[in-house]
Amino acid sequence: MDIEEMKTEDIDENMSNISAASYMPEFQVIKLKPDFDAFSDPENLKGFTSPIQLATFFHEWIHYFHNISTILGLTTFCNLTIIWSNFRNTIGPDGWSNAAANISESEVNDIIKQNDVMYALRSRRKSSIPSNIPVESILFSDISIEKIPNTDFNYLRCQVCLERHEECQYEAQIGTYEIHEFAAFILEKKLCQALNSPPSEPQFDPYLLVQILAKSVAPELSEDDVLRCALASLQTANPPQALLDVMKFAIQEMRNGIEPEKAVAHYSKTALDAYSQESLSSLERIQSMFTVDEPMARFIKGTCQRIRENIEKRKETPFIEFSFIDHISKNPSNFNSLISTYGAPTLIQQQHGDENVIGRDIIYEFANDELVKSRSSDGRTTLYTAFRFAWLHIKKGAIAQTNALTGSCPLYTSCVFDYRKNNPHHCRHKPWLSVSEERLCDYGIGVHITRPPAQEGNTEQIKLKNIIN
Repeated sequence: MDIEEMKTEDIDENMSNISAASYMPEFQVIKLKPDFDAFSDPENLKGFTSPIQLATFFHEWIHYFHNISTILGLTTFCNLTIIWSNFRNTIGPDGWSNAAANISESEVNDIIKQNDVMYALRSRRKSSIPSNIPVESILFSDISIEKIPNTDFNYLRCQVCLERHEECQYEAQIGTYEIHEFAAFILEKKLCQALNSPPSEPQFDPYLLVQILAKSVAPELSEDDVLRCALASLQTANPPQALLDVMKFAIQEMRNGIEPEKAVAHYSKTALDAYSQESLSSLERIQSMFTVDEPMARFIKGTCQRIRENIEKRKETPFIEFSFIDHISKNPSNFNSLISTYGAPTLIQQQHGDENVIGRDIIYEFANDELVKSRSSDGRTTLYTAFRFAWLHIKKGAIAQTNALTGSCPLYTSCVFDYRKNNPHHCRHKPWLSVSEERLCDYGIGVHITRPPAQEGNTEQIKLKNIIN
């Protein structure tokens, strides 16, 4: 699967909320579209000028928070790091990937299977419901748990019936992507309401499919209860199945006189206890893979530590997101303290104009993020470019050779390096060629660090450390 299939911005089209911004999971990058120009002028930052802007950014920040505070986020971050590490073994003496020539068939299959896991956990499911049908008239029936091919993960297949129609005419599917989007949208909506601003009206697919599911299987649950169910499901190894299970559990406990909030909190804490030890061991294994003290290693270790701390906090407060709403609604500037405590992704402010203009877009880091203060975030750009270089090679069911690839540098519109100025065609179509330069650009560093030491030699490793420290 090509990495572009998992970009939120390629899918979301509603300008009133998510299409104004997007989040790239695991890479920890938020992109703001040109019309969302909160940070378009570095000399005179506008910031968020309306509650809807603040809530839209909060939606994307919540995606980041779920990336570094849930069992699901931990799983995908560790999995992508392992994909990158294993991909390095495909690189031959010439410094480029020779696809399967340098590794065994079983190693190739491992990489492909790991990539299938990312696809299962991060891609949008298919639904056939026409977008013009009112959400109030949609009901789900014949809900089944289906296995995603080549993985141990599931999605929910729902037959769709419309009110006053006896036959089910359409189908909807709910995977982890739809659960993420529902949770982020409802939190965005709650923040708008807390700020006395009307929330945006989203498309029901993907943002409200979980709500329709709840109406069909657990109609007694409130919107807040359904949100808690969604959040609880993200603390499991298989969120779609867990979502259905926790909704049914909440209804059962409710009929036994137990409030749904308490029932779902119990479910979430039980799930964390069941999965956290194994998951935290995975973080330790990831940290042990990086023995050299360089920026990307420090960033990965810092991220692992941040995930570890946040999961421990969730054991005490499983639905901590509700407190974020209260905190920000009292004073929007309180968002700064959340960033200081939990961090923030890199921000790319896109600008209007020709994308070939040098430095058209602007990259920001949040100064009050603790990883930024400690310089541990310096390796985030290296991770972004290194992981994207590796993932570009991994297609559905195969690994491609570098010399057969074309693809743009993900920093093409923001880069101001001399190589970008002098070789725009390379940067647009084969940015990995920049690795031959004496002074490496950000993409060149990502390629350079992806090459195993045997391909670079000790001298090159010392050179790399001098460049990126």
